[in-house]
Amino acid sequence: MCMPYNEFEDEPTVVDTPCTTSPISGLYVDVENLQAQEFAQQFLVGLVENWLSSVPPLGIIRVYVKADMKILWEMWTDSKFPEVEVVVDGVQHFSRKSSKNSADIALSLDAICDLMTDRVQHVVVVSDDSDFVALFGKIHELHKQADSSQTPFLWIMTNRDHTRSQVVESFFPNIYIRKIDIAPRTSEDDNPTQSDADRSAQLIPSDSVDGNPSNNEVAMAIIQDIPVGQFRSTECHPIIKEHWPSCDLATLDSAQFGQQLITHILPILKKYGVTRNPTSRQYEMTENAKEQLRVQLVRLQLD
Repeated sequence: MCMPYNEFEDEPTVVDTPCTTSPISGLYVDVENLQAQEFAQQFLVGLVENWLSSVPPLGIIRVYVKADMKILWEMWTDSKFPEVEVVVDGVQHFSRKSSKNSADIALSLDAICDLMTDRVQHVVVVSDDSDFVALFGKIHELHKQADSSQTPFLWIMTNRDHTRSQVVESFFPNIYIRKIDIAPRTSEDDNPTQSDADRSAQLIPSDSVDGNPSNNEVAMAIIQDIPVGQFRSTECHPIIKEHWPSCDLATLDSAQFGQQLITHILPILKKYGVTRNPTSRQYEMTENAKEQLRVQLVRLQLD
């Protein structure tokens, strides 16, 4: 693609497009589809820091945001990813009610152009929007004409409710999808007899030894199950019993459990962003702790 042949000349014509010695990936992130800005930022950091081994190294990141957020996102991405080329595209909204297809079209055009000019050799899309099926179809068509190998495309989506990812997953080739579990499923497709505790337990990595969870597992379960706001150590005890009913912590009385929590679990909770008031002996579950846990779960899914 770096040296297209001109049928009217005896030799190929060299054009001013980058020729890469090894393939690189382009990451195309539909930020609006990820909804909350803070979640999109944490998700992107986790993805870049734990880049997938199944695709070529990351060479460029294209981020699609609302036009009035473009400068802010440029400042943030410059500080977070100084070693990667980042392009922030501010998508203009022409309707008060909807911006349907605005980011989708820009993303699809950029991905096709980057491939055709050999700027990237692999497209990685982050979105729960089903509209990118057409993008995959076109890349597959173009690639098949020149090469019979696997289409250079990967679609990263989440398991969040009220998105189209579940529909896409039902029809799309599995080799081109990477689904990241960042929240317990609550849709009607879930097992109706399965409790919320059972579903949330599936997201906690298992490092248990002889039925006893690691301190990190306990901290993650507490952050996942305790709502934002103040709480006491006694509220954590039932969570441990639900997740690991036969472990040593579950059999302790309230005083013993509280001491174990302060000594072994609290230091980990603080690293995530949980705080403790020494006067009232109450803990504070923060939004930051919840977000940090989501990032950690994303990293574990990518490993």
